[in-house]
Amino acid sequence: MSLPAQLRNISPTVWELPVSDKEGMRVPARIIASEPLLGGMEAGVFDQAANVACLPGIINYSYCMPDGHCGYGFPIDGVAAMCNSRLHANYASSAFAVIQGVSCASSSY
Repeated sequence: MSLPAQLRNISPTVWELPVSDKEGMRVPARIIASEPLLGGMEAGVFDQAANVACLPGIINYSYCMPDGHCGYGFPIDGVAAMCNSRLHANYASSAFAVIQGVSCASSSY
């Protein structure tokens, strides 16, 4: 698998797709992984991390953890913090959410 052309190394375990990687990105996408783990990731993981970076309200970065893999639009083990500016304007404290892409199973009790 070839890595995205704009992927740059920030540190030995942090890689970044800049906002110029995909039209509409509001923040960079960061992948936390060693080089061997990075090389084993599915190509879709990078695209999905960039898609998350396009979401309204995202704060700072879209993250993908070392065991990240393709989800349904949001990478499994991806993380993003969101802030709703309309709620923030109406309340003294910041209204935000941290969203993590996880594989969930439901069961009936």
